[in-house]
Amino acid sequence: MMRPESNFKLLLASLVAIFAVGTAVAYAGPLLDPSVNRPSSPAAVVTKEGLRGAAIYEGEGCWYCHTQQVRPVSNDLGLGLVTEANRSSRDSASSLGMARIGPDLGCFGDRAPGEGLADYLRDPRAARQYSKMPGYRYLSDAELGDLSAYLAGLTCAGEAS
Repeated sequence: MMRPESNFKLLLASLVAIFAVGTAVAYAGPLLDPSVNRPSSPAAVVTKEGLRGAAIYEGEGCWYCHTQQVRPVSNDLGLGLVTEANRSSRDSASSLGMARIGPDLGCFGDRAPGEGLADYLRDPRAARQYSKMPGYRYLSDAELGDLSAYLAGLTCAGEAS
């Protein structure tokens, strides 16, 4: 008959082995999946103007009212390709958004022309009388151009869904 200390050691060794195998399966499985390791393009075209525009977007708090995540639900039909996890892996957390008070901007560049966007950002109510979006008259023309470049660069066309 085995002593209780031997049973405890055997139980402890078994638990550690089970934990190690479970951890290996949980982490190694996804790492071996080729779709997880597929590189993705960033959500926005990376240009100097786009980078400056992204900083303005975050600094002005646009992400409080706009998301950049097209969800696989009927309300998001027509907004663009559904956002996959690897698509937003290079974006800052705040650019993904907090709430959807205004329209989703995840594939904005695919569905909205870049022309006139700076004018709209300067005074949204001139184009849409009941817009809740604040105007950005205090931004310079260059800053509005950079923000427009960032928004126009938010495209999804051509990516696999």
